[in-house]
Amino acid sequence: MKKKVFAILLAAALLCACLLPISASEPAKNTKGTLIYEETFDYADEADHKAVLAQLGWVEQTKEMGAYTNPTAVLALTDGRLLVAGASDTYYLMLDEEKMAPYAGETITIQYDMEYTTASNTSRYFCILANYAGQKYNSFHFRNAGNGNNQSHYDGSWLTYDAYNAATDAYAAATDGDNGSSIAMKLLGSKYNSGKAAFSEIPVTVRYVISPTEGISVYMKLAEQEESEFTLVSVQDPAGDASSKFGSWNANAICVKIGGTQNGYFDRIAVWTGNGDYPQPEPEPEETVAEETAPEEPAEEAPEAVEPEEEREPQKVKEPQTIVNKVAIWAVALFGGWIIIKKGKENG
Repeated sequence: MKKKVFAILLAAALLCACLLPISASEPAKNTKGTLIYEETFDYADEADHKAVLAQLGWVEQTKEMGAYTNPTAVLALTDGRLLVAGASDTYYLMLDEEKMAPYAGETITIQYDMEYTTASNTSRYFCILANYAGQKYNSFHFRNAGNGNNQSHYDGSWLTYDAYNAATDAYAAATDGDNGSSIAMKLLGSKYNSGKAAFSEIPVTVRYVISPTEGISVYMKLAEQEESEFTLVSVQDPAGDASSKFGSWNANAICVKIGGTQNGYFDRIAVWTGNGDYPQPEPEPEETVAEETAPEEPAEEAPEAVEPEEEREPQKVKEPQTIVNKVAIWAVALFGGWIIIKKGKENG
C-alpha cells in the first residue's frame, strides 16, 4: 500500500514540475543551417551613395514606403568595407518579403561585423533589423558606450524583450550595477561609463538570433576572436514587455538601420537558418582530370615465318639468235631433208 501511495505522489510531483513556466535561458545550439545571404563588400572603392546602393541591391526606404523617417545617411565603399556616415535615422531594405518568404517560421540568424568611429553622442548606433514592416520591427541596437537594447519598435513605441535575470546575466541595457554586467564589461573587462565611447575603433561581431519558439537572443565577440568565443549579451525573458508582441505581425524582411549621427563601418553581413555557427559553404567537387598519357604505340607484329624455298637449278638464259645463226639452222634443216628424200628414192 505504501509503495502505491509513494508512486502516486512521485507521479504528481513530476507532473507539477512539467507545468511550471520555463525561465529565460540560453537556447540550445542547432548546428545545421542554410546560408541565405552574404555580403563581404569586396568591391572597388565607390563614393557615390546611389551607386553604392545599386551595387549592393539595397533599397532606401522613405516615409511614403512605410519607413518611420526619410533617409539622410550616406554610404560609401572603401577598402573592402561599407563606410557609414550617419545623420538621422535611415533605413535600407536588404532582404524583402519575397526573398525571405521561403524561410517564414524558421529560426533566422543575422550576423555582421561592425566598427564605430565618431558620433554625436555615446548612445548612437547602427544595426540590422529583423521582421521589418515599416512601423513595426525587431531591433538589437548596440550603443557605442558599451550597452544596448533588445527591443521591438511597435507603432511608435519601444518595447523590451529582455530583462535582468541573475541566472543568465543577459540584459543588454545592464550598466554594471544591480541590473547585471554591461556589454563593455563582458567584452572589454571595463566598467560602463555613459560619457565614454568605449567601443570607438574596436571592431566587434554581432550575432542576432530570432527563433519563433525561443524568442530573440544576441551574442557578441570582438571581431578578432574565434567563433567559439561569442558571449551571450541578451536573451528574451517573459518579464520583458515586448514578449507579448513577439510574432504578432506577419513580416520577415530584413533591413539595415542607421540610428542617428553615428559613423563607422559594416563588414561581412550574413543571414542563415538555424542558430548554429556560420555555415561553411560546401566544397565544390574536385574535377578529376585524367592524366595525359602518350598514346600506346601498336606493338610491332612479328614478321611471318617464311618457309625456305626449294633449291632450284638456275634457269639458262637463251642467247639471242642472230641472222647468221638462223640461216645456218635453215641450211642444216634443208640439207637433212634432201638426204632423207635421196635415200628413199635409192631404196625405192
